[in-house]
Order: sequence, then structure tokens, then C-alpha cells
Amino acid sequence: MLSNKRIDPRRNLNYVGLIVNVDGTVICPCSTADISATGAKIVPSEQTDIPDEFVLVLAPGGKVQRRCKVVWRLDGKLGVKFVIAPDVAGKQI
Repeated sequence: MLSNKRIDPRRNLNYVGLIVNVDGTVICPCSTADISATGAKIVPSEQTDIPDEFVLVLAPGGKVQRRCKVVWRLDGKLGVKFVIAPDVAGKQI
């Protein structure tokens, strides 16, 4: 059995979002399989190169988004941790 090393509990979620490059270009849609305060498991809807860091848009119009760093890749799924980084306007994303 795999050990769970997560600090924050994850809750199951089946939400469609977007993977966006840090420069703002859309990479592809994705589904968010589970999520916590510190990370998520996402499934890209297309087989494409996903960079090690990107922005996960979780709400229409970009109202909810998280900067992500990939911590694992397996069978077309990604495990990401959320990182805090200032955007060009100085607000946190």
C-alpha cells in the first residue's frame, strides 16, 4: 500500500479547468481529479508537453487560479504543488 505523504487532505473533484503557460498562453484544458490547499492531481485533456511550472485556472474568467509546480507525472496524470509567486502587477497568484 502506498503511504500518503500529504500534509493537507485532498478532496475528490471532477472539475474542468485550464493549464496556462506562465506567459498567459493556453496550453490545454484539464480535469482536476482531486485538490487540497497545497496541491492537486490533474489530468490534461490532450497529450501535449506540459512545462514543469504553469498556472492552473480553476474558474471561468480566471478568477481562481494557482501557480503550480509539477512534482510527479504518471500515466498521463500530473501531481502538482501550489506555489506563491507575484505576477507582473504585484498581486499573488
